[in-house]
Amino acid sequence: MSIFKDVLQEEYQRLQALKDKYHEELEKLPKGSISAKNRNNQYYYYLAYRVKDKVKFKYIGKKDSEALSKIEEQLSKRKEIESKLEQVNNAIKDLSKSVNE
Repeated sequence: MSIFKDVLQEEYQRLQALKDKYHEELEKLPKGSISAKNRNNQYYYYLAYRVKDKVKFKYIGKKDSEALSKIEEQLSKRKEIESKLEQVNNAIKDLSKSVNE
């Protein structure tokens, strides 16, 4: 039974390290979503994000700008990492029950 418990403990530690890595990656990526505003029949794109209770808008650029595609890519990566982090948290929750028994 000791070997089984050791394997579970190892997996628990691996998942904790993975969780820390995902948190570090999320710190580097922008939060929020892209918002388009129509001004004089031209669309301008902004990054909308929350600071406490307020929604802030940061100008990104026009439709074909390189900055817009870069932000879209970063937001997509953030969403993917958040999904993986949720899976890791669920696995940690399940394993902690087994390890602590």
